[in-house]
Amino acid sequence: MADRTLIEGQYRATVSNTSDIEFAKGMVRIADIVKDWKLPRAAKKQQDDMLAAEVVNQNGELPASYVKATEDHLKEGQNQYINGDDPDLEMRNQNLLANDMLELQQTRLQLANSQAPTESNYQALIDGNMVMSNAFRDPYNPNNEIITKLLSEDDNLIIQDGKAGMEVGGKFLSVTEIKSNMIYRDEASRKSVQNIYDSYIQLGAKQASSPSKFFNYNMAALDVKDKILKSGNLVSLAVDPMKNDTDILLPDMDAQTTWYNQTIEALVNPNKITSLKNINSYQKAADEKGVNWKDGYSLEEAHSVVRNMVYNPLFKKNLEDELTFYYTDMARKGYEVGFGTREERLNRDAEKQIYKQDLADKVENLRLERDNKKDKEEREKKDITQMFNSETE
Repeated sequence: MADRTLIEGQYRATVSNTSDIEFAKGMVRIADIVKDWKLPRAAKKQQDDMLAAEVVNQNGELPASYVKATEDHLKEGQNQYINGDDPDLEMRNQNLLANDMLELQQTRLQLANSQAPTESNYQALIDGNMVMSNAFRDPYNPNNEIITKLLSEDDNLIIQDGKAGMEVGGKFLSVTEIKSNMIYRDEASRKSVQNIYDSYIQLGAKQASSPSKFFNYNMAALDVKDKILKSGNLVSLAVDPMKNDTDILLPDMDAQTTWYNQTIEALVNPNKITSLKNINSYQKAADEKGVNWKDGYSLEEAHSVVRNMVYNPLFKKNLEDELTFYYTDMARKGYEVGFGTREERLNRDAEKQIYKQDLADKVENLRLERDNKKDKEEREKKDITQMFNSETE
């Protein structure tokens, strides 16, 4: 066994070289925790409904209750380190806990930024693949509880078997498990959607001089299946905004442009039913959930049915068909934008041609006027000469 006096001296030496503020930011090692413990407490939130904004304002600083719970645990760890049989193991466990607290703080701040994006940071979130998915924000998601608990100032921290975490859905989740349950928008799918849309704008813009707007639906549908759905995340493609980046700034995800929202509107409003590919798919999903669809759908029933389509593996093929229809229609809209641009260009070219012709006609008229004037002058001069010659004879 290692020398007890030496171990205790090393422990105290480590403690004396650390900073209270660093631990409060989750950036210190275990030794910080057993010193004077005058740690800054997390400031109270100004509004309960602005948890994420508060966390961002505090740079992710952990709640005071978390600091106190960790302090108590690590003071006990200090005692075990000094008086226990395996001080090296205890130090390793305490360092693991300190790392957990650091990771918890970083995860909390990351979640806050993703949960409440701003005009100043939303592009960075997109570039970093850190846009929170609506699948995670959906209150019906069993892991949605993570958001409230992680952002709250309430005492939700649990230290179990030396690991930091919290109870979600009646079971303990470690920090690593919390992170693995957080869902972000599939940015690869978003880029694929944008590429398809842009390519059909270009196709429409350079389409041959056909008098009609010819859109090849079958070709576009194959493109969507091959370039979007084949490798894409179906859930993210269904519930997240894939085209309008600024939609992530909207506080209400029901106001975003998504397949999910369009489908809810179509089920509730029969006039929008044409935006669905196969109404029978939804009726089957309704039957499976015990929803009576024959008299139409209430808003609550529509959400229940569409969620069943999205999350139930039984309806994966139906979901793929509906998403193909949705994103093919998006390609069509891009094509029409491009075709409209082409028509505008052709109209501008026609106007330029008319202008050029008008200018040429004016130049020609001026030339004719000049020639006529010159001919007239020549005739008058000739007449005068003839008249003069006649008089002299």
